[in-house]
Order: sequence, then structure tokens, then C-alpha cells
Amino acid sequence: MNLLENFMQKGMFVAAAILAMTATTSCSDDDNETEQTIDVSNDDNGQDGNGGEQSGGNGQGGNTNTAPTHVVAVDLGLSVKWASCNVGASAPEDVGGYYAWGETEEKDSYTWKNYKWCNGTGNTITKYCSREDYGTPDGRPARLEPDDDVAHVKWGGTWRMPTWTEFEELFKCSWGWTTVNDVYGYRITSPTNGNSIFLPSESYYVNGKLINPITRYWSSTGRKNDSGAYHLWMSYAVHCESTAIRCYGYLIRPVAE
Repeated sequence: MNLLENFMQKGMFVAAAILAMTATTSCSDDDNETEQTIDVSNDDNGQDGNGGEQSGGNGQGGNTNTAPTHVVAVDLGLSVKWASCNVGASAPEDVGGYYAWGETEEKDSYTWKNYKWCNGTGNTITKYCSREDYGTPDGRPARLEPDDDVAHVKWGGTWRMPTWTEFEELFKCSWGWTTVNDVYGYRITSPTNGNSIFLPSESYYVNGKLINPITRYWSSTGRKNDSGAYHLWMSYAVHCESTAIRCYGYLIRPVAE
């Protein structure tokens, strides 16, 4: 996958002093209703596996593990294992596919008008809704079910999207901004066993200027009282919790039991 085009900017970029902030810092919400247009052409790169177990198979999910053969379940000494690649990626440095929260297919644009679980607006949510002012309450907890979890649908087995609590666990690891095959991102290294994963970013440099500085990864955890959901917000200077409206298309890094 190529980088996002016309992705939402975050105002003035994070100052150098933010480098000293802790990983659990909460970023501001990304709730501006801006349409996203995404380049869905593929970008094939190499492969990687670091301290994990190889998955196998192809096809659609379910109870059988159908993750691509190059995917590795990496043990970072946490409660779950983390995939070595994003959903839709051919290598760790490939960003892969973009998906709205609770959707399992890519689109050319991501708005409330074409979001699966609403009737065209952010206050007409039809699933995972707890308040009448945001749609039709359905009594479901604010966590994606397997059929709406793109990681599980695409890869099967015990693969799924991480909860926000599992993303918080990832902050226990060492995060280092680096490159893999000229792609910028974070090398995340376990403090207990030295295993690591690479989270690619959408950032790149042109004449020394950072372009597309912010990258986002969805969790499976929705906000209980509105139409948002939690995600990992990361740039070269900081990685933290944030929330956004569910119709936006973000990246997916699966976990496995």
C-alpha cells in the first residue's frame, strides 16, 4: 500500500519538547469530519519475522488460521502476541490496508455517508450504540464482534484487532524511531526477551521536510457514549492514545492469543 493522500493534518506539529513525554500521553481527539481519499494501489516489499511463530494459509478467516504465510506472531512478553505485519501488508514496512472501524473492506473514501454502521451521519449509528442521541441503542458492548473485526475476518484463527488495553501494554516496550527499507516507523522491542515488531508510519521526507507526519492504528475498543473509537496515534516525536470518529480509515496491526 502507498501512503495516505490528503490525510488529516494535526495543526502545528508536536514540538521537540514532546520527545520527553511518556508513551501513555493522551493525544487530542481526531473528530473533525473530513473526508478521506486513499490510494489503494499495492506496494510489495520484503519480509520479516522476529521472535515469533509463522502463520500459514490464505483465504477468509473463521476458526481456521488463514493469515498470509509471511505473517509471524511475535512474542513480546505481553498478554497477546503481535503480528509482524499489518492487515493487507506484504512485509513489515508495508502499511497495508485502510479500514473504517467495524468494517472489513477497503474503500476509496471514508465518510459517514458510506459508513456501514450508520444511516449517513454520526448521530444515526446502527450498531455498537449506547445513546439515543447518537443512533439506535443496541445493548452491545463497545468492542467489535468477530464478524466486524477485519483482522479476524481476513486472517481467522485467534487473530483479531487489539483492544485499547493491549495497545497500552505495548507502551511497556521500548519504542525507537527508525527505518526499514527506507520506510519510517517505530521498532518496538520487548524489555523481557528482546523480540521486536516494526510499526510502519505514513511519514516520509522531501528535501528535509516531514510529510504526512501522523499515522493511526485502530483498536477494537469503541467509545461507549458517542460515535468514536480508540486508536494509536503516532509520529516521530510521540506515540499515544487518541480517539476518532468511526468512519475514518486507519491501519490495522493484529494480535493473537
